[in-house]
Amino acid sequence: MYNKNLKEQFLGFYLTPALFNDQIYGLDQFEFDEIDLKLLNFNDLEIKEQIPLGKRIERFFEFYIKNSKRYDLILKNIQIITNKKTLGEIDFILYDNKNKEFLHVELVYKFYIYKKYFVSLLDRFVGPNRDD
Repeated sequence: MYNKNLKEQFLGFYLTPALFNDQIYGLDQFEFDEIDLKLLNFNDLEIKEQIPLGKRIERFFEFYIKNSKRYDLILKNIQIITNKKTLGEIDFILYDNKNKEFLHVELVYKFYIYKKYFVSLLDRFVGPNRDD
């Protein structure tokens, strides 16, 4: 039996609107296609341990992708290592069946505080490290 709280958390993730309507810094935001929520098997979404928000959202995103007809999961969490030093990680490589193209998805899901007194719109969103 699935955890009802986990289902509610997934729905919170899935129904969260994008922060911006268009591109930001020349990057396109991910296009979520609608999935039939009644057909989801939340037993497949198992998160037992306490994990940071970013890792939890990665699992929710993967669950969404696996239930999407539009996208296929190709790779996830690929470490980029050079000379035994980790330079970073690629979150997801997907195939978009609608647009017939591969996508590199870097997933960002954070809490922001809005400070209306900043002049620049982007500066008004203050992230957890004050430099996000």
